[in-house]
Amino acid sequence: MTVWEAVVKALKAEGVRYIFGLPGNPSFLYDALHDVPEIKPIHVREESSGGFMAMCYARAGYAEGIATPGVCFASPGPGMANLIPALLEAESACLPVLAIVASESTEISGKGAFQEADQISMARPVTKWTVNITDPVKAPWAIRRAFSLMVNGRPGPVMVQIPANVGLQDAGIPEYVPAGPRIRTEADPFLVSRAVDLLLSAKRPVMVVGGGAVSSGAFEEVREICDLLGMPVLTTPCGRGCVSEDFPLALGLVGLYFTRLGEEIYSDADLLFVVGSRNEEMQSGGWKFFPKNARYVQVDIDASQIGLNWIPDVGLVGDAKLVLRQIIRAVTESDAIGQLDRTRAIEIADAKARFEAEIDKECIDESVPLKSKRIVHAIGEVFGPDTIIVKENGSQ
Repeated sequence: MTVWEAVVKALKAEGVRYIFGLPGNPSFLYDALHDVPEIKPIHVREESSGGFMAMCYARAGYAEGIATPGVCFASPGPGMANLIPALLEAESACLPVLAIVASESTEISGKGAFQEADQISMARPVTKWTVNITDPVKAPWAIRRAFSLMVNGRPGPVMVQIPANVGLQDAGIPEYVPAGPRIRTEADPFLVSRAVDLLLSAKRPVMVVGGGAVSSGAFEEVREICDLLGMPVLTTPCGRGCVSEDFPLALGLVGLYFTRLGEEIYSDADLLFVVGSRNEEMQSGGWKFFPKNARYVQVDIDASQIGLNWIPDVGLVGDAKLVLRQIIRAVTESDAIGQLDRTRAIEIADAKARFEAEIDKECIDESVPLKSKRIVHAIGEVFGPDTIIVKENGSQ
């Protein structure tokens, strides 16, 4: 069994169904895929497209509540370099993407081989981990390690490089052992109790959910904690989809993407509850959009992100779904749950209904030239809520 055959066997064992990429020189991965119909190659016309497709596939998996890494391939040198923008985006969006790349043979490395490049150094700043397989026996270890690192802790992309001569070596490669399910942790119970005290004592709490809530599959928990506390929720761009925008307490995007109503309620908060977001520049308005005098509770899977920008009163390190489940249990068991005032939730839901009616009326504008909001509004009405509209950022 060659290294490429061992890699394909490992991918099959991990449940990989698609590989997005552009066959080139060498095409050994695709040769090894020939007899494995369970994995379908999706051919692209430029390598970055394969990387972005793998990233979107991974994001779609999270929407179904599962961690499904996307896999992409590129040939050496320029082909791998074209993957960099997609890996950068996957790293920023915390999405599990496995980039498999070929490289020049080890015996001619450093001599000016065709399409030779320092691919490891190129990939290191935009990946969680990069590895160059120089020993065929280590191929199963490298793939298993890649799958483990992609989904555990803060998710992100990894790159595995296989030199041309190493990939074709027929060696006594060990049997592949799958990485297993991702490791998920709860937060410190003492800190959870402190966070619950703050949430229950707040009069105007606001929740912000980011991509970490999506990757943990915390869809039901986000809605349940908002219902329990009568707490409105906004999302970051990466967190969009974590809660339906039809939910009466969902107020759209946060930061530079605020709606008028969302900004009013967010700015009036006396407690900010952020789950799965680093509070980056765009969603924080350059770190200026913090509600005046509000308390702050932050939940993140990565301890290094706690207090990265705004310093929390309580920082909870753990999987968003599990931590929210801890908080929900503590809230429902608290004596204070029966004393919560639902008036604010009703008022927010009513205000949202009026705001949406106002926007609908505003978008029905027959003036010429047509305004972009008129077009988007019509597309939404014709194709319905399950339609995905893809646009360039400048169209905002």
